[in-house]
Amino acid sequence: MTAALKSINPNFTVTILKSGMSQEISQSKKINTHQGMSKQHKNQAESEYYERNIVLNLNNVPVLVATSQTLLSNAIFLDILQNSGTQPIGNRLFAPDSSIKRDPTMSIRKVCIVDIDNIILQDYLLSLNYNKNDTLIMRKSYFYYKKEALQLIEFILPTISQFIY
Repeated sequence: MTAALKSINPNFTVTILKSGMSQEISQSKKINTHQGMSKQHKNQAESEYYERNIVLNLNNVPVLVATSQTLLSNAIFLDILQNSGTQPIGNRLFAPDSSIKRDPTMSIRKVCIVDIDNIILQDYLLSLNYNKNDTLIMRKSYFYYKKEALQLIEFILPTISQFIY
């Protein structure tokens, strides 16, 4: 998504809403139940994960919000989330020398803001004057490196239409 947005408009920025350890676990954050996770990781996942919530902007206009989660025991993905700063994680996930693989079975569907179970993203969207019943496009992806996994959930905002011709 990052490369596509940069090609639309080079004035591309990342705003971090929150990045750090989180104790909450919700349906969209159950990274431990996806394929590729070891039994050891599945037992740890309920409270030991790192989350990064961001906004992607074109010309300072928010066009996408996203959350990424990984277990604290996933050294490669933890490093990516903790050390990307205001750079998109796609720069490292899709780097030419990367051994990280994206699961080809992404899910894409429409969701109402009220159904987004990430309160940080939901509150941010409401602060932009979206309504709880507004519909967004959600894309959920999983990335793997050996036995490590990262979940990425992106919500495309209607404002993206300002930049697509």
